[in-house]
This record gives sequence, structure tokens and C-alpha cells, in this order.
Amino acid sequence: MGSSLFWISYVAAWTLIAILFTAVYLLYRHFGEQLVTREKRRENSGGPKLHEVANFNLKGISNKDYRLGPDADCSHLIFFAAPNCRYCAEVKPIIGSLAAAHTNVRLIIIYLGSTESASEYAQDMQQAAFVVADPTKEFAQLWNIPGTPYLVFVNRKGLITKKGIAGGGKEKIQVFFSGDSEDQKSTKAAKGIVQRA
Repeated sequence: MGSSLFWISYVAAWTLIAILFTAVYLLYRHFGEQLVTREKRRENSGGPKLHEVANFNLKGISNKDYRLGPDADCSHLIFFAAPNCRYCAEVKPIIGSLAAAHTNVRLIIIYLGSTESASEYAQDMQQAAFVVADPTKEFAQLWNIPGTPYLVFVNRKGLITKKGIAGGGKEKIQVFFSGDSEDQKSTKAAKGIVQRA
């Protein structure tokens, strides 16, 4: 009698351990998948749709017009920044230095503030960038920009191929300047001799 109770409790204990082990494994797997895909989900949760055509007329703070659309002479990186955005101030010098180094990509800054505040924010970047003031956040709302600082890469065909929060240091931001394969081929073909518009 005692022996059979021992074996019953022994089997029950190991069954319970197996159930607990399976539950822990499934939880780790579930949270692991969430961790792996979190960045992609965050990237796709806001901003413009990937492979959507960017087709806009922009008016800069200097009152000049700029056409963003298919058949452009270069790729574009659109940088959304805003007043009272501490991270926008932190990434600005990184984006400025990368824009100066990547002459095959035209930088467009869309500042979600007045013309005066946009001019003040981008005063040291106006030679390397086309600056637009968006005080009513019309353009940001049109593209469903979830927050700032935010980057959108538009290739030479006018297609949006990259988008996301501008964070994680120079290495992660530099990815936005790398362009897609077609842009890289065009850059190699031109041997790096590309002038800004």
C-alpha cells in the first residue's frame, strides 16, 4: 500500500514538473517572439505606408518651393522635428554630419513649429537641408507621424522605403542614409560626384 502511494505521488510530481516546464517554455517563447518583433511592430505602427509614393509640393522657410515626387534627381531623407523635443536637439548634429557626408541624399527638415522657430532650429543646417515649417502639423498628420524625432527615406522613384524613430545613436541613424539597392547602384555609377539640388 505504502509503495503504491509512493509511486503515485512520484508520477504526479513528475507530471506536475512537466506541466510547469511546458508552461515556462511557452511563456519564454511567447515573450521571446514579442521581443524579436517589437521593433518591427513599432516601426509599422505609425508613419506613412512603406512603398507608398511621396508626391508633394513643399514650401520652405525661405519661401522657395520644392517638389518631392517620382523621378527626382536624388533620394530624400525627411526629418520631422518639433519644439520642446529634447531628442530632436540631440540627434540634430548627428543627422547634420551624416547629411554632409551623404551627398546622394537630400535632407528635408519638417519642423512642427513656426517659421521663426524652424529657422532657429535649423540655422546651422540650412546649407545642407531644405527646411519646412509645419506649425499646424498638417504634413505630420497626413503621414501619421507618431512622434519626433522621426525619419522617412524616399528613394529616387519617390517610394518610401524606410521609416522610424531617429534614435539609437549614429550607427542606427546612418542606416536611413544608406538608401536602397537602386540608390546605391546610382551612387556607384556616379562615383560619388553628386551635387545637392
